[in-house]
Amino acid sequence: MGFEVNSGDGLGLSLEASVSARKPSSSFFKFLPENGPWKVLAIIGFCVLSVTLFVCLLLGIIEYSFHHSDIYNYSLATVKENKRVIHRVGTPITPKYFISGSINIQNDTGDANLEYVVFGPKGELTIHAIGKRKISIWQFTKLTAEGDDVLEFDLLAPKVESIGH
Repeated sequence: MGFEVNSGDGLGLSLEASVSARKPSSSFFKFLPENGPWKVLAIIGFCVLSVTLFVCLLLGIIEYSFHHSDIYNYSLATVKENKRVIHRVGTPITPKYFISGSINIQNDTGDANLEYVVFGPKGELTIHAIGKRKISIWQFTKLTAEGDDVLEFDLLAPKVESIGH
């Protein structure tokens, strides 16, 4: 570090200081040693973490959109009111988080094919809902339930009561 004083014409003084110091690193990874494998590993780790967070965010947005879709909520309400489902799994009937399938909507029309699991105190059932949307109204073409010990049964068909028993 050096100092220099200039008086010039005697009317004023100027003070200049020159400092020779190491230029600060603008790198995000400046806490790592200058050279070495740590910097490469940190960059690779950062990239892997970024991709993982992006995929998790994307899956979260997709699941959120499934859970807030009209067809899912309509099918879940139908399932929760079905006496055969109540008999098989008990109450309360709760859906598991993940939904698989697809929902395609174009203007006032669309189609959906969803599969999700509901459970209760007595067990769980896999629900398969297929529907069409016309003039912004969803109608099921198929709504079935199936479990480990239960064959697939139609939730749209009326239950046939046995006579004489």
